Amino acid sequence: MKKLIFTIFIMFVLVMFFVSCGWKVEIVDPTKPVENDSELVISQEEKNEEMEEKETEEPSLLAEYIFLKDFDERTSYDFIEFEDRIVSYSVLGDISAFDIETGEKIYEFFLGDINENAAFDFRKSDEKEGFDYRVSWKDRIIYLSSENPELIETVFLPENVMETMGGYASYSVYDEKIIWQTENGIRMMDMKTGEESLILDNAIINEKVRPIAKIAIDGMWIGDNGVECAFENPRFICGGTKIVAIAVSKDMVYWMVTIYDIESGEFEWAYSYNEMTNADYPFADKYVVVAGEKWINAETGNYKNFEDGDYSLYSFDGIEFVKVSWQDMEGRGMEVFTGNFENIEAGGEKIAEISREEVKGHIVAVTENYIVIRVFEGDVTDHYIVRYR
Repeated sequence: MKKLIFTIFIMFVLVMFFVSCGWKVEIVDPTKPVENDSELVISQEEKNEEMEEKETEEPSLLAEYIFLKDFDERTSYDFIEFEDRIVSYSVLGDISAFDIETGEKIYEFFLGDINENAAFDFRKSDEKEGFDYRVSWKDRIIYLSSENPELIETVFLPENVMETMGGYASYSVYDEKIIWQTENGIRMMDMKTGEESLILDNAIINEKVRPIAKIAIDGMWIGDNGVECAFENPRFICGGTKIVAIAVSKDMVYWMVTIYDIESGEFEWAYSYNEMTNADYPFADKYVVVAGEKWINAETGNYKNFEDGDYSLYSFDGIEFVKVSWQDMEGRGMEVFTGNFENIEAGGEKIAEISREEVKGHIVAVTENYIVIRVFEGDVTDHYIVRYR
């Protein structure tokens, strides 16, 4: 009993000593958890601020879109649309399929780097039974199935084609026929029989093509007959009945896009344009486009000019158009409009926009019903598909 009293006395003396030294003594109930009120308040405030930011922050893309999940962000090359999926080919060589309703990845496999293999054509194809699209490389055509990624058939180019094509890697195939660029012009071969001929001789450009060339607003063919010229980048068009190709002077100053009818042996249309613009083809197997502003129907020869503007114009079929405008030259603050051949110049209908000016946007591809939009926000890159019709 004396020891207990002595112990209590000593503890009391020690407590009084600590208090006299300015120490704050707090009696703690060991049955209750220790809490730091100040830390709790700061933590809760931070959480509230984070929640408010998330609730008020605008999404990068304002549209009815499908987000492509697990996409290899910065390497998209082109896209093809099928009934229930969209298939992409990446710069690094991956083929990926995504569900068109959910954006979930269905499959992915490695086909081959597009730069190493000089890939230049990625399109739908019904030439071979069981296959619905193809990829053209510098030395082969690869047929693939969107439904079955394991179904692949490779057709190597004929030996003579490879020998005479040299380093151009520019050819086009329709059924059993192939046309390709050579040093002397465009050759055509029946791959079943092996019969071939020089169908477009470079020597005839000044004589037969230049005189019929229409003059571009911002460029013209002013070379005389002494300018040496060459055909480049040939493609079959209009169901394999015609050829579209570029005619360019060897000094790379003068450019024309030409349309040639195989059966009649005549050039139907030629257009001289400035080298700073580009000619793209074919769209819907019959349209040739110069600088996104002049759309030529190779079947009829009719064409439509769109007014110059701070925008880019895209179309899958030459009828329904996607017009894109930006806030600045860096591609920030993008707005996307859609419309038909008649009303797109009047403004069209806005279907998508990037919500903040500092965010960049880019159209990767336009398919039958969707546009593929790549959005850059800092170090993050996302891909979306937006239905435009």
